[in-house]
Amino acid sequence: SNAGTVMGAGRHGRWEDPVRRTGSTGTAGSANSSSSAWEEGSIVEAYSATSGMWYPARVMQAQPGDEEDILTVLFYVEEEPKQKSMLRRDPMLAPLGRHTAGILPPGFA
Repeated sequence: SNAGTVMGAGRHGRWEDPVRRTGSTGTAGSANSSSSAWEEGSIVEAYSATSGMWYPARVMQAQPGDEEDILTVLFYVEEEPKQKSMLRRDPMLAPLGRHTAGILPPGFA
């Protein structure tokens, strides 16, 4: 496991209502802002209901689902790896920078 070599994510963005829809399809100027473009290796944001915070996350797998793809993402909470699978358009996934602007994903300095 390379979890020991990954740095912690540090401070994280908070978002009070993860289910609220903003009406926006992504961050302006971001080529990867549309959830339909996310694929294995894409960097996104994932919301952790346990901690009540957003974290930079990496899409580890995209599997076709009955009606929409299921994305499995990996993110770190206090240097502990967490994995979560959810539908591509789940409101608990967001384009990188929407809630964690200025925070680098783990392992980036």
